Amino acid sequence: MRESSTYRSIREEGAVEGRVEGRVEGRVEGLRESLLALLRERFSEVPPAVEARIQATTNAALLRAALLRTITIASPADLPLD
Repeated sequence: MRESSTYRSIREEGAVEGRVEGRVEGRVEGLRESLLALLRERFSEVPPAVEARIQATTNAALLRAALLRTITIASPADLPLD
């Protein structure tokens, strides 16, 4: 049985959306990992509550801003993720 052009178009659109979502999720995960690594390097330990906040953050812009702020904060608890 042949696929209709409409079905094929919908399926291809879903595949593209899936790839885009995967890339975004990958970037967010990379930012989380970088942020945690930098915090551990600077402060030795990251409190579990701070790590949980980082892991719960899905906004790449917030994670990127927090990564840059890691240079100037006095402790991991000062990390802006709101």
